[in-house]
Formats: sequence, structure tokens, C-alpha cells
Amino acid sequence: MFTEEEMPGFGVSVWTSLVPVILMAMRAVAEMILPKGHAFLPIASSSATR
Repeated sequence: MFTEEEMPGFGVSVWTSLVPVILMAMRAVAEMILPKGHAFLPIASSSATR
């Protein structure tokens, strides 16, 4: 078991869990808004599969 001092703070825990959600949402919005041949879309797709 970890002591209270060894545990990460609430903000760090929330941020860590929300970063992937934010990135996936940004990719979904980009796919809806940007035209099919836009230069950003291959970058977003390849970074999601790594």
C-alpha cells in the first residue's frame, strides 16, 4: 500500500486520465471539419495507432 504522501495529487490523476480522451476528441473533430486531403489527417491517424 502507498502512503498518502506517495500518492499523486487529484489534479495530476485527472489530467493523466483525460489526456487520451482530449486527443481522441481533437482527432474526431479534425476528421469532421478538415477536408479529406488535408496534411494534418495522416499525422493524426498515425499518432493514434502508435
